[in-house]
Formats: sequence, structure tokens, C-alpha cells
Amino acid sequence: MTLSDPPVRALVPYVPPKQKHPISALRRTLRRLFRSMDALFVRRKRYYLSALLLAAFGILLGCYYASVQGMTVGFLPLLRASQVLLPAMLFCGMTLFGVAAVPGGLVWFSFLFGCAAGSFALSTVRETLCLCLLLALYLSVLLFSVEAFLTSLRTRSGWKNVFCCKSFLAFCLLFPVAYLLCRAAELLFLPFSSLS
Repeated sequence: MTLSDPPVRALVPYVPPKQKHPISALRRTLRRLFRSMDALFVRRKRYYLSALLLAAFGILLGCYYASVQGMTVGFLPLLRASQVLLPAMLFCGMTLFGVAAVPGGLVWFSFLFGCAAGSFALSTVRETLCLCLLLALYLSVLLFSVEAFLTSLRTRSGWKNVFCCKSFLAFCLLFPVAYLLCRAAELLFLPFSSLS
């Protein structure tokens, strides 16, 4: 038995493949990065809030001390002190001593930053750039101190847990970022002899 009618074939419309533009790939990558960063901040919200409270306490204490004593700390001594503080926080963050040393270092850096905050005037473009670098340095020191504190907490369970964690990579990457920002701000501040 044969069918006389021809077989019915489904017509599928041709859909051309999407061209992958570099802008859309960059947009997808940035979106994925922002989602992972947001998830990271949500998971560690209490640590970041604690670090912000410590930093605010240090800045207020520094501003109060500078106003009562009638003195200000120059930005060059602040930058040179941070060049000593960052390696100390790096080495203390890899030991159990970082649980106490890292918050103390953050309060000390915030205290110096608060003492130096009153002696800065935004009169030129160079000074504005210096202030932006200092604010970026302060943010990187804040993030670095949180990662150093979490790394020092993780050392209780052994070195294998420290090196296998992704936050250890962030801890190691934030150190050169903060140190390079500190060096760049120092090179921009060197011509200002009034700030030294």
C-alpha cells in the first residue's frame, strides 16, 4: 500500500547565528564579574562593616587629635608609614597574629589619615589627582586589611586551607595594588614641599 500524497515537511525558518562582538563579550564578562563580587560582598558583609567601623573610628580619632593638638600630619609621612604598614600586614596576615595586628594596623592608618585630612586643599589639578590616589589607596588598604584578617583566621585550620582558597589570591593581588598606589601618590606629592 502506497500513499499518493507527498510527505509533509516542516518548514524551519533560517536563523543566522549570532555574531559575537567583542563589546558584548566584554559586557558579559563584566556582568559575571560584578555578580561574583556582589556575592562575595554579601557573604562577607559583617567583616566589611566591622572594617568600616574601625576605619571610621580611626579617622574620627585622628581628626579629633589633630584639632585638639593643633597639628597636622603631612601626607608624605602618611604614605611612608603606609609603606611600612602594608608589608607588616602582609606578613601578619599569614599568621595567627594577624587577628589582632591587622585591625590595629587599620586603625593606625585611619588615625594618620584623619590627622592628615585637614591639611589638604584642592587648588590645582595635580592636588585633586593626589587626593583621588589617596582615596583609592585608602580603599585598597581597607580591602587588603579585610582579606588579611580572613587569611589569618584561616591559618587556624592549616596552610592547605589557606593556599587553596580564592580569597588568598585576592589577598596577594591587593598588596601590589595598594603598594603601587602608595608609590604613585608619593611621587605626585614630592613636589609639594609644604606637605612634607
